[in-house]
Amino acid sequence: MDYIDRMKSLRSWALLLVLCLAVRAQDGAPTRFEAYSFSGADPRAVEETLRFLAGPDANVVMDEAHRRVLVVTTDENHARIAEAMRTLDVPPMNVRIRVRFAGRADSRESEASLGAGGEVVHTEGLTHTTIRVKPRIRDTTTQVSSDVTQTLLVASGREGMLRIGEDVPYLEWLMDYGLHWGYLQQRVNWQRVGSFLVVEPVVIGNGPMIRIRLTPELRGTVDGNPLHTRFAGVSTELVVQDGQSFQIGGRAEDADFYTRFLVGFSRGGSQESLQIFLTPEIMRPGALMPASP
Repeated sequence: MDYIDRMKSLRSWALLLVLCLAVRAQDGAPTRFEAYSFSGADPRAVEETLRFLAGPDANVVMDEAHRRVLVVTTDENHARIAEAMRTLDVPPMNVRIRVRFAGRADSRESEASLGAGGEVVHTEGLTHTTIRVKPRIRDTTTQVSSDVTQTLLVASGREGMLRIGEDVPYLEWLMDYGLHWGYLQQRVNWQRVGSFLVVEPVVIGNGPMIRIRLTPELRGTVDGNPLHTRFAGVSTELVVQDGQSFQIGGRAEDADFYTRFLVGFSRGGSQESLQIFLTPEIMRPGALMPASP
């Protein structure tokens, strides 16, 4: 057993000891300790439900490392909790998320040459010959629109990852932002870095509503070691209906951040400003098709 496992085990025993010492009477009724294990359910949903069923005077502690909830409450409340756990701890539903990237790529091309578009003027004189060259000069900016759809399958309560850009044009600005708000402790020299969105969908009850949390993240390597910086303070959380599309953009006060974050460099080297639309669809356990028609 390594150090981390030992610390988890000691913490679990400490939780058990505290709860056993907390056994007392509630409103004249005796209380007892019980541990409720769960496997597939969302830990937050389980904890919130058990706290509600156990009542305000109960002791409820989440032991997420071992996926169980430790409860001290009355026999009556334990009976309600046991009944709820039979329906609560079911395999999580999957959420299929269709992601549409509507991009606009700007590329610039400059050229100075004596090609077919240039002009050469040859004038002969008695003692000398003058040649005047009029080169062709071209400096153009091309805008190319793209529309790409990808599919992401994530279990309810778990995390999925969307890659926004293979390079980060505003990396210095984002690092300054991270240092200012404490996401970075010091300026780092990225050897390779990309921008991502962490997507965490949670099906509320049996649907059709889905709570989705989106968190920007920089992920890459520093000195040959993997590093990721998650900007939790500008995460977006919203509740949408099964099959409802929405655009990623963040709150109004975070507009400066997202204007710079939702930009990437494509493999061809062009800079892309992205509009990203997500459409979540609930899929029941074992189903091959979305739950909604």
